[in-house]
Amino acid sequence: LHSNDGTWITDIDSGTSTQISKETYYDHFSPDGYKIASCYDDGKSLAQIMDINNFSLMGIINKRFRGFSPDSNKIAYSSIENNDIWLSDINGNNPVKISNQKYFVGFSPDSTRAFYSILDGENEGIWSASIEGNDHKQITKEPDWRKVSPDGTKIVYSILDGKGKGIWIKNIDGSNPVRLIYKAWCRKPRFLPSGNKIVYVCSKDGEYSGIGMLTLGLKK
Repeated sequence: LHSNDGTWITDIDSGTSTQISKETYYDHFSPDGYKIASCYDDGKSLAQIMDINNFSLMGIINKRFRGFSPDSNKIAYSSIENNDIWLSDINGNNPVKISNQKYFVGFSPDSTRAFYSILDGENEGIWSASIEGNDHKQITKEPDWRKVSPDGTKIVYSILDGKGKGIWIKNIDGSNPVRLIYKAWCRKPRFLPSGNKIVYVCSKDGEYSGIGMLTLGLKK
């Protein structure tokens, strides 16, 4: 997949390229490898969902695309007007509002739950909801940077101030919080695909100082 005056897909074996979009801004492959969300900016947010086997158009959403579910059957997006988080079928049918918050975190690996973050107010923190839009559960009260592990069992997040500052990990149900790094200037953690390491950004006094990596089980 590459962009050159639009989006093209190149067959690795034959080298044959096929153009699937002329106005691409950025693109996302679905986890099953058979769909692509081609998102571009023509004065409004827009995503075209295409089948890459026959390059047929599966749906168009005039929304801000946020991601595919792991089973590739759902898409997440936010409304242009107020950034509410929504889920729908690939073609845009059966939309379900998940939250009136704009910060979408991701899906559970079995595609049954969606995660989002509330950044202020008495409900601030990371929450999950069923893909039907109900059964909302608070995972953590810390709303800053947050990522779900590849196997969906853990969530890693950072706290920037107070006694709990640093990088933390806990079970996806909110239990067993463990602080991994005791430094406020280490933030934005995310899991590597293996799930046993995290990487994070280091910035002190407003100045970027590098990227760190930590093997889980080894505290710093």
